Amino acid sequence: QSNIGQQLWSADFGVLAHDISTTPYLFVYANQTALKVFGCSWDEIIGEASYKTADQSGQEERNKFTQEVMKNGHGVRCNIKRISLATGAEITIDHCIYFNVTDANGRIIGQAARLEGFNKSQ
Repeated sequence: QSNIGQQLWSADFGVLAHDISTTPYLFVYANQTALKVFGCSWDEIIGEASYKTADQSGQEERNKFTQEVMKNGHGVRCNIKRISLATGAEITIDHCIYFNVTDANGRIIGQAARLEGFNKSQ
């Protein structure tokens, strides 16, 4: 694994990414911090639908924001609510930077998020 890849894997902020080639969008990456915050192993989160991390009441907002990021290339959200895939506990994420992931030709192939500041309710 490259030095950059290792730094991303072990960063103290969370990183999640989903592919947009399928509906629903499926997780394709989660670093150690994201796995810990969402209470999942790599095998439990990779391939899961990313919408499952937002509760039912947050789905419309999540979908709208995903489309805004698709159009604008990036976006920032603060104090968002998500849920643990493993336990169902609510997670508040203080600061999220979302951005499109592109291939070598500039075509959007996914979206990723940098997540900072976490609080879990039981």
